[in-house]
Amino acid sequence: MGQVGIPLVKDFYASGEDISDEKLTNNIIDKEIIFKGKIFDIEKNIVQLPNKEETIREIVKQPNAVGIFAMTKDNKIVLIRQYRTSVDRVVIEIPAGKVDDGETPIQAARREFLEETGYQAEHMQYLTTIASSIGFTGEHIDIFYADDLEFVGSNPNNSEFIDINLISYHQVKTAIKEHKIIDGKTIAAFLYFNSFCA
Repeated sequence: MGQVGIPLVKDFYASGEDISDEKLTNNIIDKEIIFKGKIFDIEKNIVQLPNKEETIREIVKQPNAVGIFAMTKDNKIVLIRQYRTSVDRVVIEIPAGKVDDGETPIQAARREFLEETGYQAEHMQYLTTIASSIGFTGEHIDIFYADDLEFVGSNPNNSEFIDINLISYHQVKTAIKEHKIIDGKTIAAFLYFNSFCA
């Protein structure tokens, strides 16, 4: 049986900074790849829980990714519309993509932004990092802010069919509030920018 601690009022400590984290940690005893895919693999981990019992954790192993929260000179947010098979619908989201081998996150952000939208950004800066779905993958998405944009023409890969939309800041905020934008990285990017940069 698991264990839940009693609620404690305390100062915030990041992961690994609180001495009580040690009693929550799982120890990985063994791991093996049980599925190899084109974009991700699945790894089966046998872990020892804090109570010394063993259990299995299946983890999706995939490259990290980047997302770009970009704004035009007239304060329009650059969003893309594309069909996502996983949710069987067209999704409105910020441009994003995986970090290729040998790339830094900002290099990947500049490449993906140009490929998907046709824009080059004179200015691009790191905003924050999110864990995309921490229950089953270690993927992190680094979010960047981009402005001073110049449209030079897009070059999506052969499997990408994308519409580029320039939407007002207020309309994006309203769409998030009304649950019309459901993509996690897009919501996180907007709320981070709105809270700390706007």
